[in-house]
Order: sequence, then structure tokens, then C-alpha cells
Amino acid sequence: SSLLLLIVWSTDIVEISAFLLNDPVRRQIIRGPFYYERRKVLAKTTTTTTSTSTETLPLQNYTPDEDSVLLLSVSEATRILGEFDGDVAQFAKEENIGMGGGVSASIYYTTLTEDALKRIAQAVCVLVNQANQEREEDYTSSGRVKLGICAEDCMEALGVLKSWVPSLKLPRGLLHGMDVDGVPIDTTSFGPAYIKYNTGGAMTFSEMRRMGLGLDSIWKPGDAVLEGYDGDFRGVHINVELKDGVFRQYGVLPLNLFDYIDL
Repeated sequence: SSLLLLIVWSTDIVEISAFLLNDPVRRQIIRGPFYYERRKVLAKTTTTTTSTSTETLPLQNYTPDEDSVLLLSVSEATRILGEFDGDVAQFAKEENIGMGGGVSASIYYTTLTEDALKRIAQAVCVLVNQANQEREEDYTSSGRVKLGICAEDCMEALGVLKSWVPSLKLPRGLLHGMDVDGVPIDTTSFGPAYIKYNTGGAMTFSEMRRMGLGLDSIWKPGDAVLEGYDGDFRGVHINVELKDGVFRQYGVLPLNLFDYIDL
């Protein structure tokens, strides 16, 4: 089909989403019944009284002012990102474009408003800020932050890493995988790339053996590794470990998430 050919031959997820969402027929394919059900809910909530609690409002209908954003609690940030993560999974399951619904998951954010994306970005900042504080208090027990960056090519992946790490005030370390036996790789022909970042420096010994690294290459805080990637997801997975023990893993978040807020 023409839709399949478009996905096979295009190398830009944003290009795919822009084309599909601007075409009235393909827009229905991409957004599907789930998206339109959300819009129905949004329409209903915007006609209700202003006393409605923000706890029950759908993601796209919440527009916080600057002060309320800064005062987001960890529990509220967790709820916001948990809702987004569930919506991404549902959208990917229903639309099911790409391997494992990867294309669908990667473009879900294009159905959200800028205010919703701003809210999501602020929620990420709140959780990571809490992790940073806990890591300073007791590095061994909590506060670990992991990023998994899925990008179209090596240079895009590196650009995202350079954006997310300083934006979230995360430690900077070494980037492994940029060379083979001391010879720099050709980044222009690397293809789709995946960068794994970890504040805890947790490369396993099996990973070190696979990459031919010695004990002097044990990961340190802020180290990352670059690898090839053959999946269809484009975005960032984030995992935040706090001392309360709640599982917090979300994705895929937009590669350019921090374009929506002033840091």
C-alpha cells in the first residue's frame, strides 16, 4: 500500500507524521478512534464549570500557569508521566504502525497540545530534580536516572544527549562506542542509533566483554554507550529510581521535549 511504502522509504519520523496528519484520509488512520474519543472528552470538560478538579482532567485539557508548574509535586509528576506512558502504549497498540507499534508511539506526541507537552517536560524535570537531590544525599541507594535515546542517526542521538543531560542537570561522563579499536567510526553511515545513558555507571561485565572493554572502562556516573539500532521507535525512554521504590519508566518521550519549556 502507499502507506507502507511511505514508511519504508522515508527516513524521517517527523516527515511521516507531518504528511499523515496533514492528509485528511491518512490523518484518520494515524489518529484513530482513541484520539477522537479523547477529543470528545476534552470537548465535554471544557464546557463544565471551572471548579472541576485538575486530578480528573484529561492530559490535553490542563494548562498550568508558570507558578503551578514550578510547584508540581513528585506524585503529580508521576501521575502526569504515567498517564502519558499509558496513552502512548494504547495509541501504539491501536494504530500499530512500525515494528512493535514504534512509528505510532513515536508520533503520538504530535496529537498533543504545546501546553500538554510543556506539562510533560516539567514533570520530567521534577522527577529528575528529586533524583538528583537523593543522589547527592546517598549515592548508593537511590536517585539513579537512565535514558534510552532512539534516534534516526548517530548525530541526532548525540544532539539529544547533549540537550537532555544539561537540561536535567545530570552528570556528564564518557561516551563509549564512538570508535573501534581506537579508530573513530564513520558517523555519516552509522544508521539508526541508540544511546544508553546512566547516572549510576551500571555497565555489566557481559556488556564489557561483548564490547571488548577492560576493567579500566567500568562505567562512571554520567557515562553513555552508543550502539546501532534496528527498531522503529524514535524518542527517549526514561527511568527514574527514587527512594520510595515506585517504578517510574516512561516513553517514548519526544526527542526535542525541552523545546517546550524555558529552563
